[in-house]
Amino acid sequence: MNRFVILMCILLCACSSCAVKKVSKEPQTPLVVDTVISTNLTQKESYMKCLEWVATAYNSAQDVIQMSEESAATIVCKGVFEHQYGKSMTYGNLWGIIHYTLTIKCKDNRIRITTSQFKHEAMNPSPMILGTLGNVNTGSHPEYGHIKNVSQYWANLQEYCVSYTKENIVGKLQRHLENNEDDNW
Repeated sequence: MNRFVILMCILLCACSSCAVKKVSKEPQTPLVVDTVISTNLTQKESYMKCLEWVATAYNSAQDVIQMSEESAATIVCKGVFEHQYGKSMTYGNLWGIIHYTLTIKCKDNRIRITTSQFKHEAMNPSPMILGTLGNVNTGSHPEYGHIKNVSQYWANLQEYCVSYTKENIVGKLQRHLENNEDDNW
């Protein structure tokens, strides 16, 4: 019986050593989604509409806004969104939250929206699959290299950060800027 336990421990150690992180030697460029939208608004009008959108789009604008400078027409916010990044037979769906920085710069007739500093944090980490993935970049995951399941989750995470920005930040802000129904109440 003792030999069986020893053999199982050796097998367990051998299997766990196969899951050692491989370090990628690719250059790591942080993921940045940068969009410029055209408007027919002045710099001040754009700034005020963007500030209004931030206050209504986020649960607590005071907690989200890191900097709001009217003279520079710049708003810097910190935000979070959820992302499902896989399934595990033991743990079910794997969920993570993505922290990001949103910078809005306004000028006459245009607004620049930059989303950057994406960082993944696992909500229910699975030690057998993966946990927190950290800073999101444009290449392969720096610590796991090309391990199959991490590569799939990583590529999905990169795509989701871009699509979330385009649909839920840029798209909603643009619709808010185009909505002029409340101007003549």
